[in-house]
Amino acid sequence: MIKIDGKEFEYVEGLTVSGAYRLACGDSKLEHIASLNGTLVLRSLWDETVIPDGSDMVFIPIASGG
Repeated sequence: MIKIDGKEFEYVEGLTVSGAYRLACGDSKLEHIASLNGTLVLRSLWDETVIPDGSDMVFIPIASGG
């Protein structure tokens, strides 16, 4: 079992941060910061960072503009 943004999901072996983002946010147009067990994950590493069973994943929306 893993948590994504406070919701529980069945653990899937090999699930990456990118996959978790699609589960939690779908096709969101917003930019997000990813935190895996309290550690920020660079966007460039989302496709290769595998989420271990029992993890807590959080996606934090960011705002930008001028």
